[in-house]
Amino acid sequence: MLAIAYHNMGVEQEFLRSYPAAILSYKKAVNFAEKNLGPDDGITQNLRNVYENAKNELDVAVFKKKKAATGSTGAIAQVPAKVAKTYGAQA
Repeated sequence: MLAIAYHNMGVEQEFLRSYPAAILSYKKAVNFAEKNLGPDDGITQNLRNVYENAKNELDVAVFKKKKAATGSTGAIAQVPAKVAKTYGAQA
């Protein structure tokens, strides 16, 4: 079945760390399964769970990456000491 093929392609893309492509493949698997098996079929539900989990994991990873890039205070970057002294900001 094509839905399983899309799922397997997503697994391989995830292994290769091509996460956006993996999410797209998982979504195609869900769409195909819903169209051909119905939304209540067990395979469709499993594929939907895989898609949702992968999407959530990617969202969390992106959030953590953005948070790490901004520092623990949420500021984009630390103010250099020279700039802080000149403008009265905290370094």
